[in-house]
Amino acid sequence: MATIEELQAENAALKDAHAKLERTAMMLRFAANKPDLEKTYASRKALGEETSPCLGARVKVAHPGCKYAHKDFESVFEGTKIEYTDQVEQGRMGFVIAKAPHFKKTTQDVFLIKFDNNKGAVFSRKGIEPIFYEGAYVTVANTGCKYSGQDFSAHFADYTLVDNVRQEDRGVIVKIDQHYKNSAVKVYLVALNTQLECVVMNGKGLVLRDVPGLAAYTAKKAKDEAEAKAKDEAEAKKAKDEAEAKAKDEAEAKAKDEAEAKAKDEAEAK
Repeated sequence: MATIEELQAENAALKDAHAKLERTAMMLRFAANKPDLEKTYASRKALGEETSPCLGARVKVAHPGCKYAHKDFESVFEGTKIEYTDQVEQGRMGFVIAKAPHFKKTTQDVFLIKFDNNKGAVFSRKGIEPIFYEGAYVTVANTGCKYSGQDFSAHFADYTLVDNVRQEDRGVIVKIDQHYKNSAVKVYLVALNTQLECVVMNGKGLVLRDVPGLAAYTAKKAKDEAEAKAKDEAEAKKAKDEAEAKAKDEAEAKAKDEAEAKAKDEAEAK
């Protein structure tokens, strides 16, 4: 009989094999230009709902007004040397290089973002938007942000890694992982072509692009969810109205019975 440790190891191996199959399917779908819209939508939604993006996450500024005064957090991030900036516009790109609980609201994290110009700012979660996820379609914007395939050959042993990548090449992110030398840095395994060749990139060298059909799918999903919500609310209102009407009828019936009983008692007493 297998031990608990053996069963756990077997379960982990099965999960890993399943994940590899899903990534292969993702690569094949990309090559055929037939993305799995349901999974892609779910991945994007989960990314948006993530309450505390991890260290190394590639983000963009969604709301500049959600930037904190860095002087209020210098003690919080005193171990991180960075030049702060007060000029932050919407859409600016950067990385999460540190995070910590807010000194007044310990259940809420604040994030130190290092922008591509090497300056930093402190933001609330509402002010930043993570952008990369497994299944995202991307364009190579800077080939200088490519890592050597040889350096990651052991890390991504199940994939064919190449170094020949050109600016404007298109691909799909099949895996996001930690850099083997620095866990605070994310690396992106990007499948490039129908031969399923992959390149390892730093997020700074990638630009998110539209997944074919996703915008229409998202719009339909939003419409369906709004209609379902409206239906649930209408049914809840109907049930409430019916319950109130029933309670009213019962109260009126009870009052009538009591009045009749009282009248009868008074008649008999007379």
